[in-house]
Amino acid sequence: MMNIDQHHQLQQQHHQHQQMLQQQQQAQQQAQAQVQAQQQAAAATTTAANAAAAAGATTSST
Repeated sequence: MMNIDQHHQLQQQHHQHQQMLQQQQQAQQQAQAQVQAQQQAAAATTTAANAAAAAGATTSST
């Protein structure tokens, strides 16, 4: 039989482990959000550049 102190200690360890996992998941989610934001920003700049190039091509051809 485990005594009450040991049981309490195990519960605490389990709780700490869950907190660590949650923190890791949050960190991963934040990193993914940053990457997505960077990708969106890059896509926006490329579309803007393409539009400018297309506009420049049409104006220069006429």
